[in-house]
Amino acid sequence: RIADMAATPSLPPAATLAAGLDGMATCADPGPRATVPAAQLPRDAARELPSNLLEAVHALEADAPLRKALGEEFCSAYLRLRRAQWREYCMHLTRWELDTYLDV
Repeated sequence: RIADMAATPSLPPAATLAAGLDGMATCADPGPRATVPAAQLPRDAARELPSNLLEAVHALEADAPLRKALGEEFCSAYLRLRRAQWREYCMHLTRWELDTYLDV
């Protein structure tokens, strides 16, 4: 997946490089080469990406090679920040929740 403008600018290239280096170090099999654009691949052709910030936090917490590559000090601070953002997000009602559950 290509990072969008909401990403921390230096993080996607660093994570991509770390993943590539880890793949070479562990001789990971990248699988067969795709012959069609990713959007045309069946849904089960690739691993599901996190669907929200909390799932992404859990994924980073569980990714030891990426945490090692990015540095534990950075990862700890980054995860603290993202957990705080998730808590703040959860304190707000969405328009859908207001429309669906509140009879105002």
